[in-house]
Amino acid sequence: MKRMFFLVFALVLMSWGQASADYVFSLTGTAGGLTYDLTGTLASTALSDGTSIITGGSLYSTGTAYNNSTFTVLLLQPGNTVQFQSVGGGDVIGYDNVLAPGSNPILPAADYGMVLSNGSSYIGLSSFGTNDYAVYDHNNLGWGWNHLTGATATASAVPIPGAILLFGPGLFGLAALRKRLKK
Repeated sequence: MKRMFFLVFALVLMSWGQASADYVFSLTGTAGGLTYDLTGTLASTALSDGTSIITGGSLYSTGTAYNNSTFTVLLLQPGNTVQFQSVGGGDVIGYDNVLAPGSNPILPAADYGMVLSNGSSYIGLSSFGTNDYAVYDHNNLGWGWNHLTGATATASAVPIPGAILLFGPGLFGLAALRKRLKK
């Protein structure tokens, strides 16, 4: 029983070191006469140094820019803190997927950001502060970050299914059953 307790305790402690969350995300705004309207689910992971990074997800576009197109988050390669992606015309965009503290809970901070791809085009999204969002879209807007006017962004955590919450008590019940069967 003591071994089982320590095993469960160790698993709980390890999970706190790499906590993850999924967010239902939505961003709408206008730049260069185009509307960017992206919605979908993004995942993030909290690292042991207190920062969080985006670890996956996809966004569906319904705006005038890339209407009916699905974009996937480009992930960092293991060991990299910043990565660069060629976006055409000799332009290169850097991304670090680090979430902006105190800003929208899912959008990365300025300097870098996150890069999305629909297979043929790349766009970058970033936060420059509260209600100040920018898009990097080489195909439609040229080089550089363009602030989104009238931008709104929301992110709400996806609730943890009840089955996961019952996992711990279930393990405890199995341990108690095992102890009872040994008697």
